[in-house]
Amino acid sequence: MRKFSLFAVLAITLAPAQASVIQYALKSDHCTGRCGPSGTLFGTITLMDTVANTVEVKISLDSKYKFVKTGFDVSVAWDLWGNPTVSASGLPSGWSLYDGGKSTSIAMDGTGNFEYGLVCCSGKNGASYSQWGPLDFTLTAVGLSTASFSNTNARGYDFAVDIYNTARYGTGYGNTGIVAATDCGRVTISDTPEPATFAMLGGGLVGFALILRKRPHGSRRR
Repeated sequence: MRKFSLFAVLAITLAPAQASVIQYALKSDHCTGRCGPSGTLFGTITLMDTVANTVEVKISLDSKYKFVKTGFDVSVAWDLWGNPTVSASGLPSGWSLYDGGKSTSIAMDGTGNFEYGLVCCSGKNGASYSQWGPLDFTLTAVGLSTASFSNTNARGYDFAVDIYNTARYGTGYGNTGIVAATDCGRVTISDTPEPATFAMLGGGLVGFALILRKRPHGSRRR
């Protein structure tokens, strides 16, 4: 009975904290004249939360496409559960968080309205001010995690990205517009214990083994 109790305590107190990696596929084409053939994967958005209240974001575009600002308020848009006030760090030169991270209504052509966004290219409009990816940055807000992004807008979109097609001999060359991601293109890449938790768990198991080793073997009841 005592042995079971020790195992139960270890299982409860050393239960691993989770670090999630989620990825969205940018496959919904809303460009004027289309930015690619039907079914094109324009890029991916990867979210990772290894620190409380913080999510690392990486937006990777196919090599034919660049980030651009073509008349919309932002170049990248998304929603969050709870509408927290967010801050962004690690943005490349020329990028900024729209409206100081306050919840607002951002219209993105064909994909509806969003609440949060990033502005590309120092806010200048037009393909001549576009930027290559990938785009890496960190978002921070109270209670923020990868799960916070599972919040589709009224038209069913999770993210919208303004892009420019640079493929001179490809379909949609020179076209600009919005590509978007939905829950249908959302996958969980990993949901694994953090390394520090593994170290704690290993230490606990070693301690438990020492306790068992010190107990007398073959003892008889009197």
